Amino acid sequence: MDKTEENQIKIANYLDNQMNAAEEEAFMMELTNDADLRRQYEEELMVATILNNDEKNNQKQHEPAPVLPLWKKYRLIASIVLLIAAAGILYFVFHKDESTQPKIVSNQTDKSYDPSARKNQPSNPATNSPDAIFNQFYKPYSSENDPVELSNFYNDYKSKKYNSVIAAKESDYQTMGTDDKKDLLSHYLHFYKGLCWLEKNDAEKAIEEFNAASKSAPQNKSPYVDAQWWLVLALLKENEKEKAIVIAKKIVQSDSQYKNEASKLLTALGG
Repeated sequence: MDKTEENQIKIANYLDNQMNAAEEEAFMMELTNDADLRRQYEEELMVATILNNDEKNNQKQHEPAPVLPLWKKYRLIASIVLLIAAAGILYFVFHKDESTQPKIVSNQTDKSYDPSARKNQPSNPATNSPDAIFNQFYKPYSSENDPVELSNFYNDYKSKKYNSVIAAKESDYQTMGTDDKKDLLSHYLHFYKGLCWLEKNDAEKAIEEFNAASKSAPQNKSPYVDAQWWLVLALLKENEKEKAIVIAKKIVQSDSQYKNEASKLLTALGG
């Protein structure tokens, strides 16, 4: 048996929870010191994750679609037809009344068509509110470069299973056993939780998670740069305009991939 086959057996036993505590500790030490084993482990873990996701998708595809009883279908169609007919009658009645009213001709010039008058009209403050700007710039997070160990949590977020991600613990995912890797996965997990809280309209908890994702993380890499941008959006959602402006200015001055969006956001905020 060559080393590759031995490694496959070890990895399979580890992923299937067939090791005792001492064996797991020894396996983690090997992962830390053996680059070939670590690379083979990452490949096996990726394959296992893909197969698991395919199995979930197949189960969903085979679920029977709900069938609407025939009598309900036709009752629904009849209701729609009646509503359309009623709407047509009301439209005819109201427009007939309007057509019988005498038209009043005013000698006063309609200023709504004066370009200079329209130019001087004040803008609607509601369109410049933090919440309105949040809706303008917010879009769901998407990436193909996140750690494979957290792919289940990423997929849950994309599938809108927000409570599943929020309930996750750091012990729920498998790590490579090294401190740097543990820290990176922890930052990403906090970032995913922040995204989920934001989708659940709890900006306050989202801000806490984005701050945790940024804490002690490398400032020129993900998820720090992502967490900072979504932190700005969460602050707007929480109506913390001034704090959002401060962080957005830092993003503009950095090499962040969000610097152009941050610049546009600052213009919209007047900051």
